[in-house]
Amino acid sequence: MLRSHFVYLTVYSLADQSGYTATASPDNRQRSAMSDPTPNVHEAITNGDVPDIHSTILASEFILLSTSKAGENEEENVGALTAELEDVEVLIAFTSEDNAKAFVDEMDDLFAEDESVDGILVNGSAMLEYMPDGYGLLLDPELEPCSIMKPDVTASVLALQS
Repeated sequence: MLRSHFVYLTVYSLADQSGYTATASPDNRQRSAMSDPTPNVHEAITNGDVPDIHSTILASEFILLSTSKAGENEEENVGALTAELEDVEVLIAFTSEDNAKAFVDEMDDLFAEDESVDGILVNGSAMLEYMPDGYGLLLDPELEPCSIMKPDVTASVLALQS
């Protein structure tokens, strides 16, 4: 579906509250598919070694997406994008800003014209801390590589947080 408007992704850092906006574009999609700055996260998930997954996530940063509509109170609308995949609820996260931008551009039909899409930069520890109970993790959807961590594996990783 072609739209007459551009989709923007604003990325915020939780650490210093800074943010900037960039147009999501096909150029970003091509670049992000060719180079992932944290391919070891995908590798760790594929290998299935829970302690390795846990330590790799802790050593990484992720982009979570949140949407809001014009005029909404942003403080009341803080939440990360989730999905249901094969009857499993998953938190959607990205290993780079380029990957998040590529997803927003590729999947623009998911977002209404009056919605803005924000990216929230979080470290791995924060992502695990706020992981919803019973959810899996979907990393870099619609890109290569793309990984899914099933809820039982996520629960095992979270158990190592204590």
